[in-house]
Amino acid sequence: MFKRPVLGILLCIVLIAGILAALGAINATHMVNLSPSTPEPALTNEQRMETAIVKDAKTVSIGVSHSLVIKSDDSLWAWGENDSGQLGDGTTTAHHTPVIIIESVASVATHESSSMAIKMDGSLWAWGFNGFGQLGDGTKTDRHSPVKIMDSVASVALETVRTMAIKTDGSLWAWGMNGVRDPDGERRGGFLGDGTTIDRIEPIKVMDNVIAVSLGAFHTMAIKTDGSLWAWGSNSVGQPGDGTTIEHHTPVKIMDGVKLPPYTHYGNVEVAQAR
Repeated sequence: MFKRPVLGILLCIVLIAGILAALGAINATHMVNLSPSTPEPALTNEQRMETAIVKDAKTVSIGVSHSLVIKSDDSLWAWGENDSGQLGDGTTTAHHTPVIIIESVASVATHESSSMAIKMDGSLWAWGFNGFGQLGDGTKTDRHSPVKIMDSVASVALETVRTMAIKTDGSLWAWGMNGVRDPDGERRGGFLGDGTTIDRIEPIKVMDNVIAVSLGAFHTMAIKTDGSLWAWGSNSVGQPGDGTTIEHHTPVKIMDGVKLPPYTHYGNVEVAQAR
């Protein structure tokens, strides 16, 4: 007979009809007998709750322990953990209710404890954890309030240690961690695609004519305007798909005829696209 916990800390963010609701559960462990003859019991009212968090919400992005939402008036609101300044309110104090951060926001993205927003004028702003230079402000210092990174940005994608942005002219820019040392002390990686394994704390141009980008843990893929798919970075198990296990520090063409998917969330990577 096997038993498992079916109820711990659960948080699900739902955006319906302009109301952001959090469906949560108390911090408890409910052990259930999973023998075929014993069905799982229904959750009690104490174990299940629904709370309207933000009205007039139109976009939401969730980090490990913080949330960001854009309201219909284009204001950005944040709440949750704030140890690295990921809320962007100028402090490292956690907030249990939404606080306003900035105005005139077109899109927002967050990953782990780093946050980014594209404003209506196309400028890219970043804040939060910056230990690998993933904010792109020229430092590795955490930022507790939004700092401007670059202009004319159409979309931005975050991963734990690096960031990539597509500008309105179709150029792809990258920054953050670009490699790690193997057991022999050799620098490996090329995650950014700039032809090196050097970490970048400011944006560096990678390629042109890009319409979409997706970041894996140690490799990257991009779709160009002609429908071609390009990949670079780690290749230990053939993840780029070029028929080798040789890592690539610059983009290599994988295939043609690739269509842009009708969504803006790729795996565990948040992608914000200006509207």
